[in-house]
Amino acid sequence: MNILVLTTSYPENEKDFSGIFIKNFISELPQQVQVTVCTPQKNQTHRDEIDGHIRVRRYHYWLPFNKEILMQEGGIVSNLKKSFAAKIQLIPFVFFSVLYAIKYSKNQDIIHAHWVLGAIQARILHFLKKTPYILTVHGTDAEIMKNSILVRTIMKGILLKASKVICVSSFLKKEVSRISPNANVCVYPNGVGGVEKLFHITRNPVSKNPAKFLYVGRLSEEKNILWLINGFRLIKKTFNGIHLSIVGSGSLENKIKNFIKKSNLENNIDLIGPVPPHEISKCYQNADIFILPSLREGFGVVLIEAMAAGLPVIASNVGGITDIIEDAKSGLFIDPKDVKTLEAAVNALYLDSNKRYEMGVRGRRLVEKKYMWKNIALNIYNNIYLKTSG
Repeated sequence: MNILVLTTSYPENEKDFSGIFIKNFISELPQQVQVTVCTPQKNQTHRDEIDGHIRVRRYHYWLPFNKEILMQEGGIVSNLKKSFAAKIQLIPFVFFSVLYAIKYSKNQDIIHAHWVLGAIQARILHFLKKTPYILTVHGTDAEIMKNSILVRTIMKGILLKASKVICVSSFLKKEVSRISPNANVCVYPNGVGGVEKLFHITRNPVSKNPAKFLYVGRLSEEKNILWLINGFRLIKKTFNGIHLSIVGSGSLENKIKNFIKKSNLENNIDLIGPVPPHEISKCYQNADIFILPSLREGFGVVLIEAMAAGLPVIASNVGGITDIIEDAKSGLFIDPKDVKTLEAAVNALYLDSNKRYEMGVRGRRLVEKKYMWKNIALNIYNNIYLKTSG
């Protein structure tokens, strides 16, 4: 079986997080599935890479190549908002993405497309070659469809023509079903990859040390980091030694640095920056509580990584997060606009190592049961790929 994967986000090296969940998924597919990934170039990486049953074909979309900025850090949506040059590059980007999708679609049995652009590519290929296509909706694409009448109108028909639309959470399934009520929609969550290091992390149920908090993710508006820092500024009045490590990078990095300094939190909050995927387990190991205060979230892969590491989690009761956390069992929900709920969650876990340990154990068991990529990939192969290919 030959699968063409269309995605605007795919890691270019072992230090790159972007689209890592797509790589983890296709890596767990049976070896007889030959996968070709068609994805845009970000930096001057190899344009043709082979890794076992996966071949990655990258394409350029602007001249000179070193002026391509649409796919740089932050992704398409972020770069379009902040750069006029990125807006100019959008039309040739779409043109070349379709051109190269056509080029690499030869002898493919199924197209598996991710995000809005991948969906458009897949629909064009289906029109030209009648190759069946599957779409996966992750979150940002649902937000774009929700906010843009044009995109929503285009996607309604594309969703309807798909052999299957995979949503990574029940929240996204509801959103997609509103846009295209007759689309063939199902839910398969994202999984967690590289879990060996995370599962080997041990926890002390009777730790006497104050808990250390951890955030991992983009430093962008929807992640609500400035709100979190302000909350810690208020909580510090009760717990002077409270500590938060922030791992990641993004458009708000300088603003966050200045806010930490202005709030006199240099001793309480560390802005670590990006950490390569193969080293992220160290961050989880050094933490006691994971926190994700997002304003919106299609799924939340970092939550299941934290749970695999045995951490209790504090997270917003929004979007796909509500599929993952069992409130008061594996973590605690907060309202991302009400700092009092953050204070209550911190008070419940900060000094109670037994409660942290018990939540961490339950969370890890949940990951083992529901969120292992090898099981999810095999289910998608058996229930969708085989049936779609006939």
